[in-house]
Amino acid sequence: MSRRRQPRKPLTSAPAPNDGTPLGHLTETELFREIARRRAAKEAFDLDAIEVSSEESQRELGQETLDAAIAALLPEDDAPKACPKCKRLVPVKAKNRPRHILTTAR
Repeated sequence: MSRRRQPRKPLTSAPAPNDGTPLGHLTETELFREIARRRAAKEAFDLDAIEVSSEESQRELGQETLDAAIAALLPEDDAPKACPKCKRLVPVKAKNRPRHILTTAR
């Protein structure tokens, strides 16, 4: 039985949040297209350069996206949180404690 590569899911273009920020009216897909357009405008690309640029973007944007998502988390409150192991609610002993995050993101 041959293994076929699963086709990539297209970027979903969810409605833009329109949150009042300068780029709030753009969807994520439109933002990615704008980044690609700006990088392509800097210099002429051949296919190899496009691939290298894409890999660099994945590394850069992956870290920036992760940082932004963590920064956007709401501060902890006194409400009990689910235990990561047993999922039972446990009281919060220390609010806003610095956390160390281990991720598989590169």
